[in-house]
Amino acid sequence: MFQSNFQFLEQRWPMLADLGKLAEKNIYQDSNTSLIKLGMFAELMVGKQIQRYSDIPMVQGHKRIRT
Repeated sequence: MFQSNFQFLEQRWPMLADLGKLAEKNIYQDSNTSLIKLGMFAELMVGKQIQRYSDIPMVQGHKRIRT
């Protein structure tokens, strides 16, 4: 069975673990999907750090600014 490099994240941060596993799973079949998943992983990780070390609330939904 496939042993993920992101498995250690499962208990504390299951969403990060899932995104990392999906990126690993798709690296050879669909590298674009892997890059997207890793981008999502990074955004979530940065959001968690901001939430932990500041008083800025985590945004639940994204709204685009229209000009």
